[in-house]
Amino acid sequence: MDFFQRQIAKGEAVLFLGAGASYNCTDLRGERIGFTGNELLEKICIEFLGGIQSGVNLDFAATMAVQKAGRKNLDLFLKGLVDDFEPTEEHKFITSFKWKSIYTTNYDQAIEKVYTDNRNSTIQKLEKVICDSDPLQTILTTSGSLPLIKLHGCISRLNDDSLPLIISSENYRYSQSHLKML
Repeated sequence: MDFFQRQIAKGEAVLFLGAGASYNCTDLRGERIGFTGNELLEKICIEFLGGIQSGVNLDFAATMAVQKAGRKNLDLFLKGLVDDFEPTEEHKFITSFKWKSIYTTNYDQAIEKVYTDNRNSTIQKLEKVICDSDPLQTILTTSGSLPLIKLHGCISRLNDDSLPLIISSENYRYSQSHLKML
């Protein structure tokens, strides 16, 4: 067994999930509704900017969407895109290991759903951490708890203006100055 396998076996490994972890998510009909960053860019451009824009990046498109429609409308649009994500087989596989913690940049709740759906067979109880006021230290010291640290926010907390979904450079700057622990 190599070093990484030993760390995973001991429950000392930290799992990091980015956008690719949700790419193969489907809806209840089994149709893939996950998307890449470029596909997200296209969806934002179509919804808020009147169609696909050449030479525009996601940061610019998201900033322009907020300028045109407001932050709440962009967040609701993003929620609508990921709200129906069903966990993949790979998500289910994740629950078979003991993790020290899971970090994700994803807004969706596929990980939360897979841990809830499989709660009778999972090794740990998932505890979501989105902001500094969430009890990270308590979760870390509670036996059987698994912190899920949502670095870019979560669709479950759209009503908190101090926790915007992080999609633009402005949001990154805000999070660096307001979310110290994460």
